[in-house]
Amino acid sequence: MRINVVVITYNGSQFIERCVESLLKYFLEEEITIVDNNSSDNTIELVETLFPNVKIIINQENLGFGSACNIGCHSVDSNLVMFVNQDSKFVSIDKTSIYSLFDNGRIGLMGGRVLGISGSDIDSVGRGLSPSTIFAHWLFLPLSFLGITYFQMVEAGKPPLSDVQWVNGHVMIVDKSSFNEVGGFDESFFMYVEEVDLCYRMRDAGYKVVFSSDVSSIDYNPSRNGLGGLSELAVHHSLLGHGIFTTKRHGFFVGITVRTLSSLASIVWGICSTPLFILNRAHGRSSISLIRGGFRGLLGLSRNQ
Repeated sequence: MRINVVVITYNGSQFIERCVESLLKYFLEEEITIVDNNSSDNTIELVETLFPNVKIIINQENLGFGSACNIGCHSVDSNLVMFVNQDSKFVSIDKTSIYSLFDNGRIGLMGGRVLGISGSDIDSVGRGLSPSTIFAHWLFLPLSFLGITYFQMVEAGKPPLSDVQWVNGHVMIVDKSSFNEVGGFDESFFMYVEEVDLCYRMRDAGYKVVFSSDVSSIDYNPSRNGLGGLSELAVHHSLLGHGIFTTKRHGFFVGITVRTLSSLASIVWGICSTPLFILNRAHGRSSISLIRGGFRGLLGLSRNQ
């Protein structure tokens, strides 16, 4: 049994050196593949200079996270594939334990422990999603700014190993045969929620989705560390992703209703919070993102519109 690593990059020059260097404590360069979504910075030049034996696949356009993962997975011949975000730095990877878990259990997908730059755990295990819990997440979103997480979609993992509904896409290890059997990532998701959909399809097919502390990494994404506020991109594509996910599992009418109501909640909270956050730059950005991203989600605009 063997693991190959697929790192998805997009304008990640500030992250990629740290990410690959941390992986090289556990893998050879030849076991790492970069799939780049048409970066306009010097991400690829850095990889070519610093890590000449790392395989690089360059897409001619930004295809999104799931599509890039599918391309990377098809390019490797290992039993297991680890999908990695460019803003990761690995703290520990127990490959022996990982091999044993996949050998001895019907595991299709594994997520790992994620830390913030402060060293504290970032919630990375998903709660069960339904039309009502998705809408409640958006309806009560402002409570998260007050530290109330009851309506949030993620929670802390329970080390060392636990069966879960879904895991965050920051780092995921999949059994390649199981991944191919369920059709890989659904490429109708551009980014956000595609990992939820994949985990649910793995479980529908009879495979386990687990959280394991055998993999630990630091997430340097500013938003995941409470820096810079919400981005319009995250709001927009989360709303679209929740609509696609709900449509697939509950039908078109329920899906469009959930996306519409959730988008309206985003817009309303963005407008209502603007006066409160006018003196806080990060929170002010979140308010604008909720409004703009909410409108884009409401209209069902794609990434190019």
